[in-house]
Amino acid sequence: MDDKIARLEHGAPQREWLCRCVDDDERFNIATVGAASGDVEIAGPELQGCFRLRDSEIAVFRRALDEAIAVAQEDIARYDAQAATQRAEPQPPAQTSAH
Repeated sequence: MDDKIARLEHGAPQREWLCRCVDDDERFNIATVGAASGDVEIAGPELQGCFRLRDSEIAVFRRALDEAIAVAQEDIARYDAQAATQRAEPQPPAQTSAH
């Protein structure tokens, strides 16, 4: 195995997570979230858009992410409710043309 891959000791906490995502071209991809030396590192697909959070930056990012998740969940619930309402509305009968 490559020496650059983080090695986990038995009982040590997980330090890297791979998260499925969709890139700018609407293709499925992988983003990485890692923890190292008290920092949180986030890397977009193909390591584009990498950044590191330290100290209070972690709490601010977490709060922003939690709020964004809540708004996204509200959006999904609203879209689902609209779709259900549209499905429940009776459709007018198709008109036939008389010859």
